[in-house]
Amino acid sequence: MRIEAGAVVAGRYEVERELGRGGMGAVFVARDRKFGTRVALKVAAASGAAHEEFRARFEREARLGHRLGRTRGFVRALDWGELDDGVQLYLAMDLVSDARPLDLASGDLAARLGRLLEAAELVAEAHRQGIVHRDLKPANFLQTAAGELHLTDFGLAKALAHDGADATAPDDAEPTGALTRSGAGMGTPAYMAPEQFDDVASADPRADVYALGVMLFEALTGERPYPGADFRSIYMRQLAVLEGRSPAPRPRDRRPDTAPALDDLCARALAVDRAVRLADGAAFATALRAALP
Repeated sequence: MRIEAGAVVAGRYEVERELGRGGMGAVFVARDRKFGTRVALKVAAASGAAHEEFRARFEREARLGHRLGRTRGFVRALDWGELDDGVQLYLAMDLVSDARPLDLASGDLAARLGRLLEAAELVAEAHRQGIVHRDLKPANFLQTAAGELHLTDFGLAKALAHDGADATAPDDAEPTGALTRSGAGMGTPAYMAPEQFDDVASADPRADVYALGVMLFEALTGERPYPGADFRSIYMRQLAVLEGRSPAPRPRDRRPDTAPALDDLCARALAVDRAVRLADGAAFATALRAALP
């Protein structure tokens, strides 16, 4: 099914315009005919042998988005399903009007860090609720014209288990258990911790801390710690640091006037050895708050 303006998805969502497009599908502004409200409608597809795993991942994204959406600051999943073609899936979410990605470039340093702190507090709340995002980046924090932030896109998120029990309630449980295969690397390379390149299934809250560290580096320097955009080049640079063949990137090497407390925090968040990294979003947010100029 080709999705164009005027198309009605699942007999309910009337498409108005496209918001954005990626490798697997697109997001549209649509009107929910049932309630007369506008929603963000994600439509994606995977065919062949990958379809069942993709469908289970889509369901997990919807369930985790619905669960976190009960808390202010998270984009709520409203509905999801499969189209009659047996290939495409749809996910209806709250529409964050006139939103743009988290701005880590404009304003003075205090303003940039203030926005990052708000983002980190959302991550801390997700971790408190037992959810690791695993694909944090500025584009997944929607910033409104009024400056409010909303965290979205739980396509790679997972629910943590505590003391041998699933962190989710039965109706929120992952539909098929561990959907991300061991040994598979997934995410956005520039924001991925080394362990995500090796095995995204093993990633815990410290992987999200690493992504926050990349964003802190950007807010402080206007650059990313590791140049490049592809999986291999970034991972090889991280590996060189892990093996002691290259120094770890630090903001003060790019901006010598970086405050020591912020430079140290960034280094701890970006530690390639996750045993050295800050434990979770709450620890990062607390440290950032203490280091604010």
